[in-house]
Amino acid sequence: MLRRFGIADARWRRLGRGNVNDLWRVNAADGDYVLKRTHVETLPENTEREHLVLRHLAAAGWSVPMPVAVEDGSTYLRIDDRTWWLAPWLPGRKPPMNRRMAAGIGTLLANLHDALAPLASLPAIDVDWRHHPRTIVDRTIPRHGWRFAEALVELERADPARGGRLRRELDRVTEALADVPVGPTVVGHGDLHTGNLLVHRGTTSVLDFEYSGLQERVNDLAISVCHVDDPRLAGAIVEGYGALTDEERRAVTLFFDARLLSHASWMTFYWSMGAAQRSQRDVLAELDETLDRLGTCGA
Repeated sequence: MLRRFGIADARWRRLGRGNVNDLWRVNAADGDYVLKRTHVETLPENTEREHLVLRHLAAAGWSVPMPVAVEDGSTYLRIDDRTWWLAPWLPGRKPPMNRRMAAGIGTLLANLHDALAPLASLPAIDVDWRHHPRTIVDRTIPRHGWRFAEALVELERADPARGGRLRRELDRVTEALADVPVGPTVVGHGDLHTGNLLVHRGTTSVLDFEYSGLQERVNDLAISVCHVDDPRLAGAIVEGYGALTDEERRAVTLFFDARLLSHASWMTFYWSMGAAQRSQRDVLAELDETLDRLGTCGA
């Protein structure tokens, strides 16, 4: 595989086990690289979109992983129904989360939205994005022919208390969002938090654009807020972003809850598929923990 990327001799080691993707550090004669195997549900078109975003940002001077091309010019390989790609290793450490960093994440997200604005009209960007905050119940997993609406009915039958709670929260959030006008759309990151940042000698590298795509900017902001353990820092992220309308500011909490419910739908997927990789008990516990976080935005 590495020879396909032009690397003839190298050593490599796996970097733990990620929640979504698998990573290896590759030590080659001309430098270090990171080899990434994307999640089994990541489609080739998702990777193509991510690489389009990365090339654009790199050309604009951003420090991001730059995909290495193989012989035919493509920047990824499909092996055993999985997508693999390679990029030069970026040095740095995950920054600590504090109020200053929270504000910095908000500002960084605003700057990313500005930098990615030229891509907004490209067909490759306007795709079926993975987390639909306004229509969560319509979520599907194409590879399995799975539909959240059907799985939710199944959960309600098998576990009326848990399924009923999830249904009520879905109705509450989607009905409330129906009264919120669609705000400005941007090409967003889709998962910006300290775990996707590396800081090294004054340079901040931004990683993991696999969820990038057109979306309402308040949704992209709310996703970042979701990753903050301390709700007291939520307001700093919103203030750091700056250019929001009053209506968007009021809607942050709703989009925060919608992001949590999107994660709950993923837990429902694991449950309905038999949780082959995780115990049913763990999946349902994470579903309950996710529902317990609703209404705790802090922004």
